[in-house]
Amino acid sequence: MSIHQVITGALNSGENSFSIGCVDGVSFIACAVGADVAILAPNFDRVQIIPGNETDHGEIVSAVTCCGDSGKIAAVYGLQIRIFEPSQGIK
Repeated sequence: MSIHQVITGALNSGENSFSIGCVDGVSFIACAVGADVAILAPNFDRVQIIPGNETDHGEIVSAVTCCGDSGKIAAVYGLQIRIFEPSQGIK
């Protein structure tokens, strides 16, 4: 089992620990879980984990928000804001 096969723990504390977004008419939920951003389907099935181990100091995600039009996700790591955007799936 790889490290990202299971989401452990709860959402990070704070008012902005999750957000709802949309990509091509499909809704998703982005959640701040430790140093990671977990992407969940509307039925809470895990879709993707964006690992936070790339951050310089192992900081946790303090806030996350999504754009309902573009599907972009903004995540705050300490004093850094990272923007993630959806990519086309391989067909």
